Amino acid sequence: MPARPPTGGQVPFRNAKEEIRARVEGSEDGGGQQRPGAHGQRQNIVWRNVVLMSLLHLGAVYSLALIPTAKPLTLLWAYFCFLLTALGVTAGAHRLWSHRSYKAKLPLRIFLAAANSMAFQLGVVCVLLFQMRT
Repeated sequence: MPARPPTGGQVPFRNAKEEIRARVEGSEDGGGQQRPGAHGQRQNIVWRNVVLMSLLHLGAVYSLALIPTAKPLTLLWAYFCFLLTALGVTAGAHRLWSHRSYKAKLPLRIFLAAANSMAFQLGVVCVLLFQMRT
């Protein structure tokens, strides 16, 4: 993290704990930005996400009851899908689009986008739009 230029004759990182505390609590004159969820701010509940995540977890619990009756090829397919979605999230959405750790050609990008969409995660288009805003 690059150091900020000294202001007002202060030496950077001299009182790092006080500087961090001031940033978290707001500036000394009270004009600092508060982070979302800070004391006194109300957080809105996104009910669509609550319903979708509840259905996802209820389906997972139901699938645990079905595992003993599944055929071996079904279990193998489920494990393959698990590996595929994990690859889509970690190699695709996390490393490729969020951190820009590497570059990929179009066929790999399409494959990773499809694998990420199987994981019921935030879509690749949303990740790219969020990056353009910041």
